[in-house]
Amino acid sequence: MHSTALTHQMDANGWTEISFGSTDRKSIQLAATQVLEEAGIPVNRETIVPAESTKSGSKYFGVSIYSAQETSSYVIGDSTFPLPKVFVQAVQYLESNTKCEGLFRKAGSVSRQKILRASLESGGSLLEANPHDVAGLLKQYIRELPSPLTTRLLSPLFERCQRLANSSNYYTLLACLLLPEENLRVWRTLGYAPTV
Repeated sequence: MHSTALTHQMDANGWTEISFGSTDRKSIQLAATQVLEEAGIPVNRETIVPAESTKSGSKYFGVSIYSAQETSSYVIGDSTFPLPKVFVQAVQYLESNTKCEGLFRKAGSVSRQKILRASLESGGSLLEANPHDVAGLLKQYIRELPSPLTTRLLSPLFERCQRLANSSNYYTLLACLLLPEENLRVWRTLGYAPTV
């Protein structure tokens, strides 16, 4: 099997940094699979088929991240990614409101979230929104995706990686590298995945 040099170390904040001897995505995925399997974590090697959108009649909610009709650019480091517009708007709004107490813990108003959702569906913005309502709407958006962000095929792998009794997130980060590019972009935007 072709092997790509793969090293890791903990940074000062306790995050695991992974370095690769290649920038080719397939080579990186093969190396990640090899390391996971050597650690006794079986990897399903089936091809991931993107989930179809549900028949919700919504422009954004219940629509697959693969088939989002309206996208916006989101910048992380030196890279720009196209992502569903409503997702980008919500993340950018929340990034500018990080000082809000209990942002994802405290529930927003269900009635305001319904109004906000309808406004977004008709081209509105989040300018005057309550941060807790936007956080609730972002959770709702992710919950209504037709397929989980970890994909149905790879979800068991993520569960196995999380159950390991190691002190780092190393194996979970390697599992992230096996995700389809669109899913990985969403995880990167949320701050939970490595940059390839």
